[in-house]
Amino acid sequence: MLTTSVVGSHGLPGWVWLAREAMEAGRLGALDVRELMEDATQAALLDQERAGVDVLTTGEMMRVRFI
Repeated sequence: MLTTSVVGSHGLPGWVWLAREAMEAGRLGALDVRELMEDATQAALLDQERAGVDVLTTGEMMRVRFI
């Protein structure tokens, strides 16, 4: 049996982009942002579990810049 894993970042949910815009506009505080990023991480983990991935990752949800 082969062990499966992923390489690279998980796609960000659309609501993360909306929340980032709200954060930049000052409509969300640090606690709100932390909570939504934790939710996005949980969503990435759930996607991987549902796909049967053996080695799960956080999906790099907390990462802001990729270049």
